[in-house]
Amino acid sequence: MTTTLRPAGPPRNETGNASSRGYDICVNGRRVGGLEIAAGTPPGHRTGTLRSLFVEPAERHRGRATVAALAAEEVLRAWGCDEIRVSVAPAARAATRLVVALGYAPTGRALEKILAVPPPALPPGLTARPEGPNDGYVLLDGDTEAGRYELIADGESMRLATAGISGPRRGRGYGRALIRHAEGSALAAGARRLALSVPADDAAALRLASALGYRTTLVHWRKPLL
Repeated sequence: MTTTLRPAGPPRNETGNASSRGYDICVNGRRVGGLEIAAGTPPGHRTGTLRSLFVEPAERHRGRATVAALAAEEVLRAWGCDEIRVSVAPAARAATRLVVALGYAPTGRALEKILAVPPPALPPGLTARPEGPNDGYVLLDGDTEAGRYELIADGESMRLATAGISGPRRGRGYGRALIRHAEGSALAAGARRLALSVPADDAAALRLASALGYRTTLVHWRKPLL
């Protein structure tokens, strides 16, 4: 039996010079699932994304998803992409096994925390000064900048878009204070969840986020298209 992709509709133009298209996964012309891919143009390269992939339960464990994912890579190569990215929920074990088998490498994690009660106040000596048009703050140790962050609203949630601690102050509890203050700012703005991202190679940031009650919602993966 032959597994192929068949366009499920015309290409769609999206904001930011991106395009996407859905495909049916077919076996000898019979639809057994579907997938969607997209491509954008970040500086210096063109990135493809496997947004979704689904195979009917009766057709699973027969290699359909593997063949479909490889076919999606070929389509993205034809679109001029030099890499492909995909995000997988940690509970999706079969999907995780698939991306590992196909040579994807983890690039980071998306984490989220439900905000129930206001966090404690900043430690003595630390203050936070609003900055920027968005919900941004500079963390001050006395009169010296220790770090800064910015929040972006996303429905009933807020996302910690940027966050950083000045080099000499890393590993001394400033990161914990900064995230706690960001949680308070998000709550004050009416958000019920705070989301953040951690690079795959930043084990310290992942430990901190986990200790503060954040849970992984997605693992991000990347593969070069040679």
